[in-house]
Amino acid sequence: MKARDARFLLISMWVGAIVFAVGFGLGFAVLCKFLPPPKPTWSAVHIASFVGTDRFRAGTCVMMAAVPFVGV
Repeated sequence: MKARDARFLLISMWVGAIVFAVGFGLGFAVLCKFLPPPKPTWSAVHIASFVGTDRFRAGTCVMMAAVPFVGV
């Protein structure tokens, strides 16, 4: 492997990791509002209303779109 190829792979790995972290964090914390986590005392109706919003769906879509950037 040439040094140029190794450098490209290293840069690609770091960019993928950063895109994953930002995308998953944005979906998890900002859109889904999982920070702080839901309280265990919430009723089933409250959980259903929390999960049933378009904002929650958008957050899960952003998290799913960020997963391929992990580069496993």
